[in-house]
Amino acid sequence: MGSHMITILFNVIWLLNLFFLFIKKKSRMVEATSIAISFYIYFYNQSSNDYQRYSWIYNGNLKNGVEPGFLLLVNIGNRLGLSQNQFQGFIASIALIVILYVYSRYSNNFHFFFAMYFTYQYFADLNLLRNFIMRAFLTAGIYMLIKRKKIPFVVCVFIAFLFHRTALIYLPLVFFDVDKALSKKIIKSFVTVIITLCIIGFVFGNNWSWIINIAAPILGENSQKLSYYFTTKTRIGFLIYFVLYIYNYSTIILSANNGDTNISYSDGKTVIIKTAGRDAQGEKVRIQNNELFLWSKYINLYCLLSFPLIMMNENFYRIFNNIYFINLIYYSKVLDSYNSTTSEYYFRVIQFFVGNLLYRLPFVQGNDQKKFILMNQGNTNWE
Repeated sequence: MGSHMITILFNVIWLLNLFFLFIKKKSRMVEATSIAISFYIYFYNQSSNDYQRYSWIYNGNLKNGVEPGFLLLVNIGNRLGLSQNQFQGFIASIALIVILYVYSRYSNNFHFFFAMYFTYQYFADLNLLRNFIMRAFLTAGIYMLIKRKKIPFVVCVFIAFLFHRTALIYLPLVFFDVDKALSKKIIKSFVTVIITLCIIGFVFGNNWSWIINIAAPILGENSQKLSYYFTTKTRIGFLIYFVLYIYNYSTIILSANNGDTNISYSDGKTVIIKTAGRDAQGEKVRIQNNELFLWSKYINLYCLLSFPLIMMNENFYRIFNNIYFINLIYYSKVLDSYNSTTSEYYFRVIQFFVGNLLYRLPFVQGNDQKKFILMNQGNTNWE
């Protein structure tokens, strides 16, 4: 299938998901086709920024710095005689299935999922394959954490760590409990410390190389890779990513607190969110969203730790972007609370859509991976 046909088909499916989302109707055919084209591009892509790098890894020419979990899958793929495209297709498909499973535990609004995901993030995940696998297991782990299953959460984070080291950043969440006032105080204090660090770092010219001097004896040869991130610095480009984070966090808060919406604690623990959505009798729709709202809120606050790191290297924005699917689940639940297409429902859809669209801006990603990957699909063949 040529690149122009793939581009047209993909964009038509994307727009159809947006259409059914706006009219609040379901089309199982569009949902199934969305999954199918996702898998198709996984198997046929040869155009993402990191494709050549993964080719070196898969062919055994690059192993330094690659996590053991991914190298194990590479060895299995080679033993099975899979081509690189078949290998990356199977791995990415499994990651998407894990994410869709967790998403389905909260919502069946798959039009929202694909309308938002196809806007850009799908192609970022296709480019960052190891990070995508890590995000899938991290999403599953946070789902377990929300269910108060801490050991499965730790297991999921450990598996995620085998594919990308940044997974360990989220491990301290195992000690957090949204029902305990102490946890909330710790998070608030944490936010204060992070903001203070950002101010100090900016005043002193974003020079954080002293961290390497402290970590070098502990990390040994791995400190060389870390030094790439901690000896670089941005000027004011980090503000772009700060804006992305602030937009996302404010969206979470404002979607639960608006003109006709408030949060009350019926028993000190359960959050009841009253939304402006109304059923046929005109009664306000109430949804109990205790776990999801509070965990989304506080996990996003925890991800503020990325701010001083982003001031050194913009790649650290992935720390808060890695919880993209948790936020997507929360947004979906907000939309599910509307029984009809009110003006506020349309506002929320646009609000969530803009949050996804911002990541496609060239100064965020460097180049438009969506356009680049789709327009080169015609150059892809089975090996």
